[in-house]
Amino acid sequence: MTSSQCYLRLLRWITPDWKTGLLALFAMIVMALSLSIFPLLVQQILASVFIQQSPALTLSALLLIIALFLVRGTANLINIYAINKLSSKLGGDLRAALFDKLLSLPAHHYSASEKNKITDKFTQDINQTTYATTRLITILILDSLTIIGLILCIQFLNWELSFLMFLIVPLLLLILLTVHGFLHKPEQKSAQTTKTLTQHILQSIEQYRTIQLNGAQSQEKQRFMKHAQALQRVQTQHTTIKLFVLLLYQIILILILAAMTTLITQQALSQVLTLEQTGALIAAILLLFIPMQHMADIPKHAQHGEQAIRNIFSLLDLESQASSKTNAIHDTHEIKGELVFQQVCFYNNLSTKPILDNISFSIKPGEIVALVCANSHERSAIIDLILGFSQPTTGKILLDNHLLTEIKLTHLHAQTAIISDPAVLLEETVAGNITYGMNQCTSEARITAAAQAAHATKFIREMPEGLQTSIGENGIQITAQQRQHLAIAHALLQNPRMLILDDIPNATYSEQEDLLDALETLVQERTTLIITENNPTWEKIDRVLTV
Repeated sequence: MTSSQCYLRLLRWITPDWKTGLLALFAMIVMALSLSIFPLLVQQILASVFIQQSPALTLSALLLIIALFLVRGTANLINIYAINKLSSKLGGDLRAALFDKLLSLPAHHYSASEKNKITDKFTQDINQTTYATTRLITILILDSLTIIGLILCIQFLNWELSFLMFLIVPLLLLILLTVHGFLHKPEQKSAQTTKTLTQHILQSIEQYRTIQLNGAQSQEKQRFMKHAQALQRVQTQHTTIKLFVLLLYQIILILILAAMTTLITQQALSQVLTLEQTGALIAAILLLFIPMQHMADIPKHAQHGEQAIRNIFSLLDLESQASSKTNAIHDTHEIKGELVFQQVCFYNNLSTKPILDNISFSIKPGEIVALVCANSHERSAIIDLILGFSQPTTGKILLDNHLLTEIKLTHLHAQTAIISDPAVLLEETVAGNITYGMNQCTSEARITAAAQAAHATKFIREMPEGLQTSIGENGIQITAQQRQHLAIAHALLQNPRMLILDDIPNATYSEQEDLLDALETLVQERTTLIITENNPTWEKIDRVLTV
């Protein structure tokens, strides 16, 4: 996508706030109009001072200028408010869309290496996008209106000069855009030389043992100085070219100003222009340079926001996990819980060795099986494969004689529960955690029954507000064991056909008896897979398999 395509796509995607947009447009029109009228007030002051010599008229003109700037200042405040509101709305819309996409991405996007990139899109990239977009819109509208208004003012004062301005302004804008575009364009050769220097420094750090053992410090310093001097030459050349371009720009600008000054001077000497007209024209011409300078900065602002917009759409354009299930079977398929792994191998992007290598096992409906893994990577891989978050590199996973990829994820997840150690809870009420993801109209009687079956009612009664007590960072803190009791209550209320236990408490610890009793209630008539790194001692386990 080009820069213009990036912004056009962004603008088409935004839901506009018409009221705020019209308010900002009205404020910009007032600001442009006030600046365009200012030269006429200068004309009035000069006429009242030097021609009419009337203190009353001079005071009136000064009061009008003060009133004009008060109006412009008020319009500017309104514009700032409206633009900031539009910017906040744009940022909110983008964050909402990014978060919706985030919740539907495949599992590999949640890796540690991706976390910082994703969070940067929610913060830095969105802030940069909203600033660049609103800044560009402001320049395109406000400064364009100001330029048009000032040219019309010049036409009112002297039509010959206005004709010249119609020719000069586009030429001057083109020159400004060209110069600014060149000055702010990153120099590719300099960037490549900097990259080479950086690579050499990193290589020297990584290979410091080899360098010091072989006494090669002087050789490495010579190589470094070669790259450093090359970078210095490139930067000097680029600076020289910049200075030449700036000098050429200044010469062209001086020639244009000289031509305009000559025309104004000749008309003033031939008495075509009066003193007050001459002053007003000079004021209008000087005021023209401010919006023209802003217009010339458009490529710079566009460039600053372009990469941020690309980063945002790179996430929004990712394929959602749910949409990849094109051949999913009907949602009403009742999962029984017969799970089969057939020669499953799994690699991730960070390792050349397989995390799972030729794994095969089968679990019957209602069976409780412990799967002993060598490390946490194997545990996470098996859980992600069963839940459909990852796909096997080779081999097949079957659920009730259907390929797991043929089962719609929402249907699979609705009939599968997972209890981790430590259990994951939200900054919510106790009841909110038990009913998380379920119908919010779940009755208190059902919630209480689930909590009682999970042996959680004892500590819930001791809480300040019972089921409505907030827990987490802004509420009361609870123990790890209490968290697991609440997670079991949530699973009981969900009533899944399949259950995954990410490790279980040791059955030899007497203080874990209530938790084991709650788990015993939970696993009844459910296909249960216990993923652990230790040999479990729980007597309810039917079989123990080793990965």
